[in-house]
Amino acid sequence: MSDIPEGYEPQENSFAKNHAMDALEAELEKQGIELYEDGSPELIELADAVVEKLIAAGVVIPEDISNPHGR
Repeated sequence: MSDIPEGYEPQENSFAKNHAMDALEAELEKQGIELYEDGSPELIELADAVVEKLIAAGVVIPEDISNPHGR
């Protein structure tokens, strides 16, 4: 793995957070929770927390993970 500047993360971690955010969004909408309004959960913060906890627990994000947003 190449050196990553401080404050940045590996691309695969970012892509994993995109997947987590999409999953959280879909599930919360399914439960009827209004998103993107005052008082609604900040999905990017939730996704970040989920992926960071998984990584801390030893889950390895594959380097070839896709970006669900196609970029």
